[in-house]
Amino acid sequence: MGSGPAAGRSPATARVATQQAYLGQRERELLERLPRMTADEMRWTVRLFADCLTAEARGRLLADYDETLGPEGLRQFLTALIPAYTAEALADLHAVRTEGPLALTAEELQSLACAEKWTLLDADPTALDPEALRRELARLACCRSYELFHDTDLARGAIEYAGYFGTQAMLASLEPAALDALREDIRAVLRRMEGAGPEEADRLLAGGRARIARAIALPGPVDEMLGAPMALFSLDGFWGRGDAQALLAAQVRPAGPAQTPEAPPGPTASAREAALTPAPQGPKRGKGNALPRWEYRDHMVVFEETREGLMSNLAWMNEWGSEGWELVSAVPLIAPNKDGVAYGTVGALLLFKRPR
Repeated sequence: MGSGPAAGRSPATARVATQQAYLGQRERELLERLPRMTADEMRWTVRLFADCLTAEARGRLLADYDETLGPEGLRQFLTALIPAYTAEALADLHAVRTEGPLALTAEELQSLACAEKWTLLDADPTALDPEALRRELARLACCRSYELFHDTDLARGAIEYAGYFGTQAMLASLEPAALDALREDIRAVLRRMEGAGPEEADRLLAGGRARIARAIALPGPVDEMLGAPMALFSLDGFWGRGDAQALLAAQVRPAGPAQTPEAPPGPTASAREAALTPAPQGPKRGKGNALPRWEYRDHMVVFEETREGLMSNLAWMNEWGSEGWELVSAVPLIAPNKDGVAYGTVGALLLFKRPR
């Protein structure tokens, strides 16, 4: 391959360099947009970050945070939080990880569809630590249809609902054995969804969500306990410093099925544009098809330097296509300078899928 800055890098090294450059760029863009953000956009950004932090990091970074802060208080808080969160995300990115299908950062997990994550989890059931598992179970509890099950925006939509955070907090009260048993129950449900038609898949998914609700003695149906989008809530109860179940029952106004996270509402759109991590798109299916099961592979391409400029050399893709591999995502490989600032695209990390 070529002799550009990324030549000779392993895919893992290139991924880290690309994500590092992205995190720095996102921090700069968020700080630049901060003076123009609305209160809801700022609260949504805090929730987005909080959803990727460990309990210990939330205690450090959000100890002085209150959702009832006014616009200037929120702006002042985020001015400090954005770079502090970026440092946490970079530490997570550079952490030594056990090899496996779920050796991903919290941000990468947040950006994947439930279908992709639970397929990976089925291959390595104990890959997620208890906190990450509770987060994925809470996201699944917010997933009211197979369309959302394959939607990469579900995790970012779920954070708009107090019930999502309340579900995580109540899952934290389960004994480790009970949490593991719930995980196995959900895996069994999702396996039965493979090959099911749309109506049967929705029925099975509803049964799995009900199983989560029973495990935590949720005081009402899941859809009714989510609350209104971006309704203010107490972080003390939902993030580990109070009685989450009592607060959920008292604070969350029944929202009805129409308020469940079909899509993020309009007020947070500009914040989302700056804050979301690029991610492969989850598999979709039409109403007349069965739920698919996919296998994935990735391939790093480093552009080759020639007299005519950088060349991609993608002739091999025809052979992969004949084997059934479909390109579903391409993440630019951006070469950073010594300060970690992106200065040029030198290749791409390509993600392919095909039916199993």
